[in-house]
Amino acid sequence: KKHIKYRNCSNLFCIDLSASKNSLEKLNWIKTASLKLMLPSELKIKVFEETPSFVLDNGHSIFLLNSEGKKIENIYHDIEAYKNLVVLSGDNVTEKLKDLNNILESSPDLAENITSAKLVSNRRWSLVYSYLTTLDLPEKNPVLAFKKLDLMNKRYGLLSDSLKKIDLRVKDRMIIKFHIN
Repeated sequence: KKHIKYRNCSNLFCIDLSASKNSLEKLNWIKTASLKLMLPSELKIKVFEETPSFVLDNGHSIFLLNSEGKKIENIYHDIEAYKNLVVLSGDNVTEKLKDLNNILESSPDLAENITSAKLVSNRRWSLVYSYLTTLDLPEKNPVLAFKKLDLMNKRYGLLSDSLKKIDLRVKDRMIIKFHIN
């Protein structure tokens, strides 16, 4: 109710619909809002919530982010509730989020098991597959490298628990490191 804005008085006919809409949309969890005056005595408010897509861990605090990088909420002890989301780290990671979304959308089957993503030197992505395997993507054409990795995994079952790292930064090469006990 405190986000409903009025002009000059505080009855239903004095509601400033556009100012109220703007005030509601400034709230973190609200993506869009629509307000409609239903005469004679009703105000209809329709709210669409933000959908958390990522968890941002900047070293000091942990935030929920939508797919565009907008901070939704600072989460402290609730991180376990969002363990299905990709955890992001690295400097200026929110500015490069569109690139990461393009990479993940290029191969949804492989992206389903990506647990974290780090932006390295503000240039390239290093992804973690199933909490175990690091996937170092190249700075140029990371989408192509991610697609090729997905294809290799589908054909040959490449990704397994025994892999520590797959480095795709060198063109036409795949450098693989194994977990050695």
